[in-house]
Amino acid sequence: MNFWIIFWISFIAGTYLLWRSNVDRYFIVFMIRTRYFLGVIDRIAQAAPSLWKFLADCATVFSFSGVGIAYLSRYRRFSRSLNLIFILLGGLAIIGLNQDPVISIVMLSAIILVTFYLSRNPNQMLDFLFGSLLISIIFLRIPTMLTSLFGYSWQLPPWLAILEGAFGVIPLLIGAFILQGYQILFLGSSQAGIAPAVPGEQGGEIGLSFYGTGLFIPIVYALIALSVTMVSHELAHGILARVHKLKLKSTGILTLGIIPIGAFVEPDEEGMEKRPGIEKMHILAAGPFANFLVAIVSAFLMLLSPTFILLSSGMVMNYLQLDSEGILVASTTNGYPAYGVLDQGNIIYGIDNKSVRNATLFTEKMRSVEPGDNITLNTSKGMFTITAAENPDNPERAFIGISWLPYNQLTGFILPLMNFLFWSLFWIFFINLNISLVNVLPMAPFDGWRMLKEVMRTFDVSEIRARMFVRSVLALMILLLLINTLPIFTSVLNSILEFLV
Repeated sequence: MNFWIIFWISFIAGTYLLWRSNVDRYFIVFMIRTRYFLGVIDRIAQAAPSLWKFLADCATVFSFSGVGIAYLSRYRRFSRSLNLIFILLGGLAIIGLNQDPVISIVMLSAIILVTFYLSRNPNQMLDFLFGSLLISIIFLRIPTMLTSLFGYSWQLPPWLAILEGAFGVIPLLIGAFILQGYQILFLGSSQAGIAPAVPGEQGGEIGLSFYGTGLFIPIVYALIALSVTMVSHELAHGILARVHKLKLKSTGILTLGIIPIGAFVEPDEEGMEKRPGIEKMHILAAGPFANFLVAIVSAFLMLLSPTFILLSSGMVMNYLQLDSEGILVASTTNGYPAYGVLDQGNIIYGIDNKSVRNATLFTEKMRSVEPGDNITLNTSKGMFTITAAENPDNPERAFIGISWLPYNQLTGFILPLMNFLFWSLFWIFFINLNISLVNVLPMAPFDGWRMLKEVMRTFDVSEIRARMFVRSVLALMILLLLINTLPIFTSVLNSILEFLV
């Protein structure tokens, strides 16, 4: 049966049952509340309150960079993390500059002295300038260092690094929307600046499609990544609320019909409005920063995984197992003969009617093949004839473009498991990174909307002017959102017209 028929039948039936149940609803958006997990949140919050407050201060800097530091400077009597944040930022900046060890020690000593001076002589403007300088250096140098590890050379433009250092990610995100909006309006671009995730099907597999991008997440990976994203985000909000002794009413899941679209921790809003600004900022900023930390940890684990090493280096995992049954294809390299012919998980049993059931036999046979030779592969997918290419590391040797390991019951189990873990980590990284950035946007219902209102207290402006500024930013964001979604509406309208005609 067609996927969409099954989907709509399930969606309508499930939504009807939720409609008839005793849950809060806003048309077909449902809030399924529970008091489960409140005790768990309490225990986590009580375990290390100072650590959670420090991370929340880091979250403020993550969202607003230099302006966030100026905000913390204003509330120094409530927040004691600024000195440590300066030293950590200074350490990252020194790593990015990649100087001689002696010079690095001298620079770190200077940063510690400046930090000590600022702590003894509080000055909001000096804190802002010092923090902005360190963050600008980090964004100017660290991306270059990371990309160089993979053989690339890329650097953020200096003016953009300075902008990020002073004001955080919000101006960069708004700038990206403006640039894409300009291309849509004046250069005829059909690429939407915003890609909503919708249920879809690709190659017979069900998952999430990002409209207009061709990006597709298989359903299992989508569920894992979204669950980790929602739990970490809302758990962080709840932990910081309890750290500041704010009552939590409930936890729960937000659904569109029967489709989970979010999780929530529901604090006492009246109590929250009466709290000092720094406490409100801690609670709001914790969610996006938790997603960012999850993305960083996922990326680190992904880069250390055997699958990534295998895919990125093209290494042959040369286990000399005489009891293996063939050669298991771990990956294929684009541009080489096996690419598009063999897939990950295929098994090579023989080459030119000669058995290659273990690593020794496979290696010996490939040594006898020269670049340009036609060879016939006997595989679990069938028989294929391909032309061997030159080995990129040794042009005199043949290469068919596979990473491999001997296949037996153990490796037949390990490779799929490695692959599953790798792609789970990748999609957790991808979704958490994007959610962390989206949530700092100054738009309702994102956390950035209320965070911007709070951070405006950093500046000595009247409540009326602060409110006007925030509303102006909101109006700009709504306009940019509409412009960036024009290609989607155009595509949908054209599809409807084609169907009617």
